[in-house]
Amino acid sequence: MGNLSSNKNPYRRLKQSFSLKSISSILGKKYPHEKPYVNTGISESYTELTNEIVGPEIKSSFSPEFQFRSDVCKSDFHFLGKIGKGTFGDVYCCSWQKKSNILVAVKIQCKEVVASKNAVKQITRETQIHKLLDDCDFIAKYYDCWQTATHLFTVMEYVDGGVDLYGLWTETIHFPESTIRIYTAEIALALDYLQSKNIINRDFKMENLALNYQKHIKLIDFGFAKLLDSDEKATTICGTLQYMAPEVASGTPYSFPVDWWCFGVILYILAEKKYPFPNANADTHKSLTYDVPVTFETTSSELAELIKKLLTLDQNARLSSLIQIQKEPFFPSTFDFSATQNYSIELKETSNHAYYYVRNVIENKPDPSDFNRLTWHLVEMTLDCLVLFIEYH
Repeated sequence: MGNLSSNKNPYRRLKQSFSLKSISSILGKKYPHEKPYVNTGISESYTELTNEIVGPEIKSSFSPEFQFRSDVCKSDFHFLGKIGKGTFGDVYCCSWQKKSNILVAVKIQCKEVVASKNAVKQITRETQIHKLLDDCDFIAKYYDCWQTATHLFTVMEYVDGGVDLYGLWTETIHFPESTIRIYTAEIALALDYLQSKNIINRDFKMENLALNYQKHIKLIDFGFAKLLDSDEKATTICGTLQYMAPEVASGTPYSFPVDWWCFGVILYILAEKKYPFPNANADTHKSLTYDVPVTFETTSSELAELIKKLLTLDQNARLSSLIQIQKEPFFPSTFDFSATQNYSIELKETSNHAYYYVRNVIENKPDPSDFNRLTWHLVEMTLDCLVLFIEYH
């Protein structure tokens, strides 16, 4: 179980998650009402293969990773609001009352839905893998899990930035290369850590990189992750289509370089504000194309060269290690990979996190018992945001 630190004011960080701008700048923009507050997906994660068929007897035993327990239950948590939605259930921000009311993320998955989608093995493997990842600054920590007769509960670190990297990308006019450099280092450190544990993620994308209140990254999803033996290759066709490596799409056995390909796609998107390949309308892995040259319009030659090495079609020739990243000219000799969290993230944003938080509260119709806590946050967001709350009520 990850370490839990006490916090005298458990809502301070949650309050800090939301940047404030004037009401005129907010109402002067048109926001798509279908845009979720966090974990927005450009495309749904995709898999060609299903897991093992499971029978009705799983209603009692289900998964060995999730135990029936008496020492922890849903009532130990005060639910503050929904912060994400997944295939099998939702994720909530909660205060953990038995742990000094620290803020945590609680994922609640419906066992019936998991069973109907033949995903018991996937859920079990995801939890097993997450438990192994307890000492990386760029991966959200696992804390606990249990099951009831109808649901699975997983408690994780709450990442308090209020947005993921994709959400930040949609709200940002331009990512300066100084900021891209920090994200490059943090992502490389996270991938290197996974690789040191023999774990392949297989769905590495901006939507799975949550941001803390200082806008540094935390990897939060391991739904397609797999533990590989030293010489083992994976063959399942899975992931998110726009990020999918060519060897995955073609059905070629693959290994750790697939995650570094996804890394290259992320960097290209941040640098050029578009995807490197024309796969936006792809609906299956068979319709993906990689035969268009990767071009750059605004990217420096040093960053462009790094991205090209990550987007090398041949997985055996692809840049796929932290050591290789550190040697790239994109990183000056003065850059300290061991202190990336001390660097400041500088961005010019076009949108407003508080707007999405307020609307998220409204759309999820909180229980009346939560109203005082939710109002506490809204008051802290200044009068402008209260006016916005009334506008959308």
